[in-house]
Amino acid sequence: MRILIVEDEALVALDLATQMEDLGHEVVGPAHSVEQAMPLAEGEALDFALLDINLRGRQSTPVAQALIARGIPLVFLSGYDSPQMVEDLGAVRVLPKPVQPRTLGQLLSEVA
Repeated sequence: MRILIVEDEALVALDLATQMEDLGHEVVGPAHSVEQAMPLAEGEALDFALLDINLRGRQSTPVAQALIARGIPLVFLSGYDSPQMVEDLGAVRVLPKPVQPRTLGQLLSEVA
């Protein structure tokens, strides 16, 4: 699977990318801001996306909306309670950070 990672914390992004690659997936990104993520969300061939909810003080809602419009499944990652915007987007899952490799593996097997 080609998986977009959108995460503003470099170490967390690197850890997620490593976990995805260890599971045999191809990583797109990581993108560290909404501005970096939008062209990837709108134009790259993707199978799945992992999005941090809060990117340097901005919510990743535009990225999620672009992915949803293309029918690309996504999961939000958050170190905080799920904000209202997640509920407004519909059937989008939220995983608490830090995410365990086993959890990601199970999640991706559900999507595949």
